[in-house]
Amino acid sequence: MVETVDELRQHSSKLEQLKQNKMRLAEVRANQPMLEARIEPIKKKFAFIMDDGNNSNGTIELTEDDKNKLASLDDAWAKYIKGLAEAQQTINKNYAELKAEMENTIDDFKKEVQENRQNFK
Repeated sequence: MVETVDELRQHSSKLEQLKQNKMRLAEVRANQPMLEARIEPIKKKFAFIMDDGNNSNGTIELTEDDKNKLASLDDAWAKYIKGLAEAQQTINKNYAELKAEMENTIDDFKKEVQENRQNFK
């Protein structure tokens, strides 16, 4: 997830890369609800193991590393969502730059045509 978001946040001035980034972001956004739906079951399983470990003979014990992983789950999801928003902003900015470049190219072309037209008169 992190690698995908990092890739999408990269600036791109090439049309083909920009198209790919936009399509990839749409794919990631389409998968977002499925990913988010996995969070609650993870928390429920964790809570069950914690409760079971506290109430039974303690056959399964969670390590501090396990507990830290769960604690960082919400933070990781928040960073992921923030990264997607930043990726969207980057793509929007790249599109705006591409549009401005296209408009400048059109204006330059029109000027050149106009100048050439003037030279033939």
